[in-house]
Amino acid sequence: MSKLNKKLIIAVLFLTALSAGAITFSPRTDIVLSVNPESPVSGESFKVGATSYVFDPLRANFQWYLNGKLISSGRGLLEQNFIATKPGTNMNITARAVSAEGTAYESSMSFTVADVDLIAHAPTYIPNWYRGASLATPKSDLEIYAVPHIYSGKARLDAKNLIYEWFLNGEKLNSQSGGGKSKISVSLPDFSKAEYDIELKVSNLSEAVSAKKSIKVKTQDPAINFYKTSELIGTERLAKTVFEMPAGGSISVIAEPFFMALNSLSNAQIQWTVNNNFLDNPPASPRVLQISAPEGAASASTFGVKISDLKTLFQRVEGFINVRAIE
Repeated sequence: MSKLNKKLIIAVLFLTALSAGAITFSPRTDIVLSVNPESPVSGESFKVGATSYVFDPLRANFQWYLNGKLISSGRGLLEQNFIATKPGTNMNITARAVSAEGTAYESSMSFTVADVDLIAHAPTYIPNWYRGASLATPKSDLEIYAVPHIYSGKARLDAKNLIYEWFLNGEKLNSQSGGGKSKISVSLPDFSKAEYDIELKVSNLSEAVSAKKSIKVKTQDPAINFYKTSELIGTERLAKTVFEMPAGGSISVIAEPFFMALNSLSNAQIQWTVNNNFLDNPPASPRVLQISAPEGAASASTFGVKISDLKTLFQRVEGFINVRAIE
């Protein structure tokens, strides 16, 4: 291979390396450095590899430095693993090699560590006392919020001035990507137990600094839980399927349709049954059932409720409780 061809190949490899977003390389091309993944985020493991068409790297003695400190050394040590530090810090990586012929070579790269947090939120129903997150369910909406930690030098860049590129299952969401678009909203299909990959690349206008992050969201089916409730003490936190009371007494039970889409719940049909028969007088508050036991005798009944958005397949929940009156 001619010297001219060698120079062309090295130049092409050097230009490819420069496309790694936030990473910049020294002008020396005797050693070409590559990074995988291209834009490591804070706390992420990444690998830096060394290639050369000037000397035989397998027979060369390598030394790897991070911010001037020797990390490792060895003959043919063509790769080195690193952990990205906290956002806003600089990582300066240098590879030095001495060939089998005794000639020394060196190449460096540097970048400012970036990161972006992705927060998933589904506008589905949870009781106001519930401390967990609302989960996505079939035919619900899914909202993703991005909180970028991207720096130029030591200055954190304003999230409103960044470019957001959103992807759902590998397909770019063009209408929701662009400048300042740090939030997306997706209407999920009516499929049970489906999984979705959401990926974001966020960068400044010149793409000199960037970060990538992805999350997986798996839909859950809505579920119904029953709780004893009263105006005096509020709603108990322990869900039950069996409730007891004295003969002649009464209790109130609320049905809580966890993770049902809010728009489906607002339009849902609610039907109560007792011993598989529809109640003659539906409760005034659709999800709260007042139950009274007859005087002077033990009794038992099975109550059920079905909450359904008739326009969907999976925005429907059904549950049953047993109520016992004890003498």
